[in-house]
Parts: sequence; structure tokens; C-alpha cells
Amino acid sequence: MKENLHYRLSMLTFLIGKATLPILIAHGISNHQWKVLGALYKIAPATAQQLTGLVTLDKSAVSRAVASLLELELIRRKSIAADGRTMHLFLTPRGKAVYRRVEAELSAVQAAITTDIRAEGLSFLFASLDSIETRLKAVISAQACAPDAAA
Repeated sequence: MKENLHYRLSMLTFLIGKATLPILIAHGISNHQWKVLGALYKIAPATAQQLTGLVTLDKSAVSRAVASLLELELIRRKSIAADGRTMHLFLTPRGKAVYRRVEAELSAVQAAITTDIRAEGLSFLFASLDSIETRLKAVISAQACAPDAAA
């Protein structure tokens, strides 16, 4: 199983979740909410549709995360377009503070689990993950465009 990418990534996802979920819970947010907060921290303002394209969540999961973050007053909506139909999302000052605290704690976990990996090894790891992500998106896109084999 050591050479099976699906298995290894699934195991790492499970383990990193076990290591980081207590941090998110301590700050009163879920993993989905964290992804939306992180994306908004980097690119705000953004629409919910733009967020769906950036995070690995489907449209309904983004919608639920946005609704709960609005309720927690970690983000806010504002109409930017002249017609008032397009709503953009922003982090509130409280949302920025939560993001920064959680990011610092998650960075400490990352430092602890990568302490034996040299900087160039980490750069290679992240570049490899970027490549895998790009290829996976291409495979998924090709699968979505392929004619149904059962037809």
C-alpha cells in the first residue's frame, strides 16, 4: 500500500484531520468554514460562486459554510455591482482575527510534522502536490466530458 497514492493520501487526510480538527473546534468553526475563511482571507472580496471554484467543496457545501459564517459574524455580504444583484463576501475584523489565530496554530502543527524535512524537500513536496492536483482536475474534467459508456 506504500506505493498506492489513493491509499496514502487518504491516510494522510485522515491523520491531518485528527491533528487539526481540535484546533478548528476550539475556535468554533468546521473544516468547510475554515476553507471558506482561508479563501476569503486571500482573495476577498469574492462571490460564493468564485469560492466554489477555489475550494474543494461543492456549491451546496460552500453555501452552508457561508450561511454559518454570516451567522457567526465572521464574514459579511455587500453588494458591489451597481444593480445590487451581485453579493460579495468579506471577512469581518473578527473573521480576520479568527483566521490569523487558527492559521498560526495550524502552522505550528505543520512545523511539528515536517520538522525532519529540509526546506528543499518541502518545496518539492508542495510542487508535487500542485502537479497532482492539476492532473486530477484534468482527469475529472475529462471524465465529465466523456460520453456515457452505458449509452
